[in-house]
Amino acid sequence: MPEVHGVLIVDDEPLARLGLRRAIEPMGGFDVLGECGDGVAALRSIEELAPDVVLLDIEMPEASAFDVLEALGTRPGPAVILVTAYSDHALDAFDAGAIDYVLKPVDPERLALALHRAVNSRAAGATPNAAFAGRVVTRLGGRMRVVPVEEIHSIEAAGTYVRLCTESESILHRESLAQIVDRLDPAAFARIHRSAAVALAQIVELTPAGHGDAEVLLRNGTRLPVSRSYRKELAARLRE
Repeated sequence: MPEVHGVLIVDDEPLARLGLRRAIEPMGGFDVLGECGDGVAALRSIEELAPDVVLLDIEMPEASAFDVLEALGTRPGPAVILVTAYSDHALDAFDAGAIDYVLKPVDPERLALALHRAVNSRAAGATPNAAFAGRVVTRLGGRMRVVPVEEIHSIEAAGTYVRLCTESESILHRESLAQIVDRLDPAAFARIHRSAAVALAQIVELTPAGHGDAEVLLRNGTRLPVSRSYRKELAARLRE
């Protein structure tokens, strides 16, 4: 059976997304995994869907295509094709790490060529996306903030938000604790309480606190409570 490659469409114009979807559907070998209307949603969908190729509009609200490419960095991930109405973006597209660019209005044959080029390029030199999130993308006012997972020491629930605690700051992020923990590598993070999770590598001490509860001491000096329902599992994880 021929291999099918997943595609994520990112454009703030619904008609543009529909046009790209209709151009891809009859091609064969490609499957549209999802659509996004802005750059922040695109980064989240890339983590969740692990597409092989991303078709990325340049000018979008919240974050431009170049912001998305910068956030993705050089780590293995999808091949990115920029979709733009302006040919003068071509050089910037390649400098930023895009595999190709396609001009609007999109010609289906040119799009097919770009998709096959992207897949071949990815097969030649890239590996699939990691199964777990490598970064958390949040919004600060009108800005997009990218927080690498390895910088997070602990995560604490704050109503409908969580606080991402790093060495030097606490960053408010709109996502439930359960949702964000589900996206993180369970070999690196563990729940310690119904309202908190920690990076296992940051724990230096686990001590009893009475009534079956416990307390962890992190490398930065922070102390957090461990409820009895999580204590046994945490102790076992630390012994691994």
